[in-house]
Amino acid sequence: MTPIVLHRKNYHTLFPSDRYSWPAVARGCNTLIISQNADEPLGYLIPLLTHILLNSILLSQLSSSGPIAVLLCPGWEKAQVVYDLLEDSKVSRSLHPVIVLVGTGKEEVKAVKIPKNCLVLVTTPFTFVRLLSCHCFLFLRLHHLLLDEADQLFTLAPDQMATILQHFQKVSASEEKTSCPQQLVAAAKKWTSPMEDLICCHMPNPSIVITVPEEAALYGNIQQVS
Repeated sequence: MTPIVLHRKNYHTLFPSDRYSWPAVARGCNTLIISQNADEPLGYLIPLLTHILLNSILLSQLSSSGPIAVLLCPGWEKAQVVYDLLEDSKVSRSLHPVIVLVGTGKEEVKAVKIPKNCLVLVTTPFTFVRLLSCHCFLFLRLHHLLLDEADQLFTLAPDQMATILQHFQKVSASEEKTSCPQQLVAAAKKWTSPMEDLICCHMPNPSIVITVPEEAALYGNIQQVS
């Protein structure tokens, strides 16, 4: 992200969650972020894109084709916001981000064409599951999965999220992933029960950043004493 983009979006200072999560995300660690500003895409995009750019040359040389990162948003409006941020930044010249939003029609899904130079895909859980059903071969070198407003994703699309995480887990078994481990980043405003399974089953050695005391208490299962 360029300083101009950050200034335009009034992102003048780091939030507490940024100070703790950015080093982990930029190093490629699995990271769960729960904060009041978790719905602000710049809070995860800056360190995530930094890490992706550092590894994109190596990843682009792998035998398979398709995006190396998928950014999942709870709806088309948020997906458009995230995509516009990517387009406004200089990373678009290197990562060639694409937004894909399709309906339930099979022919519409089959007709989707993702450019060969696209390294970052922005979409929703519903669209991504439809893409997997027809174009699964395009997502065999998926290294980064970002869950924007993860609490909403698991509430609105629990079955789709289960399918997506299962695919992400299968892809991680590839021998090609040993030199560039996969990364899962989830940002949310609230701690919800599905996140426990997310951490236990899909996020080895996660960095967990919670800056909301009430949500930290839920995560720690702290019991109130009267």
